[in-house]
Amino acid sequence: MGYVLNVRDFCEKVRDLLSANLSFNKGRIKVRKHPKNGFYVEGLSSWPVGSYRKVAKLFNEGTRARTIAVTVSSRAHTIVRIEFTQNYGKPHSMRTSEINLVDLAGANDSKGRQMMERG
Repeated sequence: MGYVLNVRDFCEKVRDLLSANLSFNKGRIKVRKHPKNGFYVEGLSSWPVGSYRKVAKLFNEGTRARTIAVTVSSRAHTIVRIEFTQNYGKPHSMRTSEINLVDLAGANDSKGRQMMERG
């Protein structure tokens, strides 16, 4: 069993790319810092998966929800997090693994408005 999360950060506005209502969550989810556990995204949806096919489906849905300008590179950071939990049948014998796929915003070949957004 596992979970998939997909988040995008563009000009410091975080969006949940797997939310059922993209316009609703625009600017409504926040990055927070827990004193012991570190950074997390408050309000981010998490989707259960049990197969590679479901992971691929959610990955593709998140990719379609991204907004990419007509440039050589994306202007937003995107993070896809996949969490897996394995149960070995014994009490307290579970293992959890996480993988983060990160697409950092590119700066190459930016012009005009895109250069202004970069600062």
